Amino acid sequence: PKNNIIIKNFKLFDNDVPIKPEEPKSLLTESILFTEKIQLNHDQTNFSLDFTNLNYPFASNTNYSYSLEGYDNHWIDLKNSTRINFSNLTPGDYTLKIKAQNQGNPAIFKDLKITILPPIWKTIPAFILYIVVFIFLFWISLNYYAERIKLQNSLVFEQKQRQLENELNEERIRFYTGFSH
Repeated sequence: PKNNIIIKNFKLFDNDVPIKPEEPKSLLTESILFTEKIQLNHDQTNFSLDFTNLNYPFASNTNYSYSLEGYDNHWIDLKNSTRINFSNLTPGDYTLKIKAQNQGNPAIFKDLKITILPPIWKTIPAFILYIVVFIFLFWISLNYYAERIKLQNSLVFEQKQRQLENELNEERIRFYTGFSH
């Protein structure tokens, strides 16, 4: 049978999401009816989807279930409810599968791809920056430690040099004192 499940409404934090075709970064640039993929930010993880079955004569006898692949691959029975609520999804790629089953008819499915982007501090460029900063700080601390050891060694060398010069001067004085007597 033809796929007669349509997603008719998308709500974010219980508010309808406006369609803004002129803004390419908006959540919906076209009606949710024609959208095959939704991309959300990390702080947009509470949303709901309303759907319906256009198989009107049997719509009241239809059992609905859904599965969110990538999160939990189990089918969740909705009975006759046509709303799916999600909250606190972690960043990642998911595929929402909606299944409608009429008694005696084969099941029909509807898929919707959902991507939840990670926060900027958990992206690959951020991790690369963390590694670069860590290496830079490690290099700076090594250089500081090396310079400090050089300075300490220089001071120790200078002290030994002064001590040797003092011992040599005392030896000279003893020599000349002993020689003059």
